Amino acid sequence: MTLAALLREDGHDVRAVYNGRFALRAAAEFEPEAVFLDINLPEINGWEVARQLRRAHVSPRPTIIALSGVYKKAADKILAELARIDYYPAKPYDPRRC
Repeated sequence: MTLAALLREDGHDVRAVYNGRFALRAAAEFEPEAVFLDINLPEINGWEVARQLRRAHVSPRPTIIALSGVYKKAADKILAELARIDYYPAKPYDPRRC
């Protein structure tokens, strides 16, 4: 909610959803330029959402940024690469590191 509010304040058109199934539906309807994903989503996790988004959107391809405070190990970063996630910063996020 906070990230969505900040992006709206900055003038962006934002859709916020709370589970993987709704994320896929919103992306199909909205066709976003960027997608912020939490990996630990109910119903369909963020890695699977990213994989399905990549299969569904050939062009233009949305930038996918996945955030996680739980999945921060090296193996989790490999899963992010396999899901073709563009950026995978860990929480708490430090913008000086990107």
